[in-house]
Amino acid sequence: MSEPKKNGFTLVELMVAMTIGLFISGGILQIFLISKQSYRATEAMSRLQENGRFALEYLSRDIRQVGFKSLCANGLNNLLDESDTKYTADRFDLINSPVKGWDGEKGDDPDVGVGKMSAYKADTDVIMFNHAAESSGLTVTGATDDTSSVIALTGSSGLLSNSILLIGDDANNCYICCDLFQNLAADDATSLSRAAAGTPGNKAITTPLSHDYGAGMEIRLLRSRLYFIAPGENNLPALWERSFDKGAYEDNDLVEGVFDMQISYLIRAGNYVNASAVTNWNDVIAVKIDLLLVSNEDNLVEQPMSLPFLKNDGATAFTATDRRIYQSFSTTIALRNRMP
Repeated sequence: MSEPKKNGFTLVELMVAMTIGLFISGGILQIFLISKQSYRATEAMSRLQENGRFALEYLSRDIRQVGFKSLCANGLNNLLDESDTKYTADRFDLINSPVKGWDGEKGDDPDVGVGKMSAYKADTDVIMFNHAAESSGLTVTGATDDTSSVIALTGSSGLLSNSILLIGDDANNCYICCDLFQNLAADDATSLSRAAAGTPGNKAITTPLSHDYGAGMEIRLLRSRLYFIAPGENNLPALWERSFDKGAYEDNDLVEGVFDMQISYLIRAGNYVNASAVTNWNDVIAVKIDLLLVSNEDNLVEQPMSLPFLKNDGATAFTATDRRIYQSFSTTIALRNRMP
């Protein structure tokens, strides 16, 4: 008796099926890889654009207030210790030096060689400015004699010790109606003190205030900032803010992935010029900022990117040396307190 015929796949059929399966699996894998790469690129671009918009908004908010000095139209009485090595007009002079920049160099501030500025990214621009646009919201208990070194408040200040303050009012027919000093009272105290201490500190308390103040004294916070590019936490270039609001410098990492910053200045004559061409900083009425941002991740594009980006040295394009995503951002900021 013959054996019944056995059903099944031949070796050829198995090999064909396996080959087809491999093609299908390979196609699925390819789709997955393409989708993953597309997702990585989209996510990186989204984060880059968010960082670019935030950086411009943050800079614009402060820069447009440059030189705001409230009631100090005729000048102010500077009680800060100008003989201190950490005192500079660029940091604290609201009247004559509220904005200054450096073209492709880190500048001449006394602390350029320390902190994060010691790692400043070469050939990027730096800008420094100050203003007193932010009110403290504090009120005083009553009149303050011009010889007083302490100003009594109606409640806790909420201020940190060493904060630099601008006070002013228009009482007693004053001509110079403002005083600038460093508050040496303790954190959140119920009074302000202009004792002769701190950095840069104050002049001797025997130096009088500009005038006798009334109960309507206005108390504002001096904001003194310097912006520059240096490596961030992930070692990529980042936008850094150096604050002198409490006299001594404090460095803060603001926005990661800011590869370059180029700044030009509109002067009253009607031309945009680089910082090196500004002969009188009081003639600056607007600031144009161009930022070049870079993604955190590499290998997001097939070829190194090339895009328009105007450098102050005359170069008009940027060409990458890696496969990260790059994008430029630009804004022009009018200095409100310089406009007619």
